[in-house]
Amino acid sequence: MRADEILTLARDPLGVAVNNLNRAAELAVELCERIGRVRQLVREYGEHDVPALTFDQLRAANVARLPLFKNAQGETAHAQPDGSDWTPADWMTAMVGEVGEAANIIKKIRRGDFARGSALEAAMEALRREFADVVIYLDILAHQFGIDLGAAVRDKFNEKSRQVGAEVTL
Repeated sequence: MRADEILTLARDPLGVAVNNLNRAAELAVELCERIGRVRQLVREYGEHDVPALTFDQLRAANVARLPLFKNAQGETAHAQPDGSDWTPADWMTAMVGEVGEAANIIKKIRRGDFARGSALEAAMEALRREFADVVIYLDILAHQFGIDLGAAVRDKFNEKSRQVGAEVTL
């Protein structure tokens, strides 16, 4: 936090809180507009033909949703609208928890706990959802460090392609 922000907060904490709430409301409106656009695309293209999600879209949605997120008791989950009340270690723990849930499903699939058919399909859907949770938390963690996840993935992918002699790049 900059010195001028600290002084403003000390002089007018209610004003700062109102400004933060106004910004959160603006982000919520933007998110609702984006959701409306996604619904429109689903109607136009069908559920499986919607244009691919981008890292920028994920980041915008995560940033907009953070101040609105509620815990299991229905209370606002974050004291700071950007989620900075959680430390990077907290966000890492959340992400690793989701990786653990995905690993548990993979273990059960591997050892044959799910019969073919609907049980296996349900397990694959659960795995799909856990992978999504991992990416969502990873994006929030990257956001806490000011990292553009899309750019980082592209740069690392291209670096590795050069390293292994592959001509495939992003």
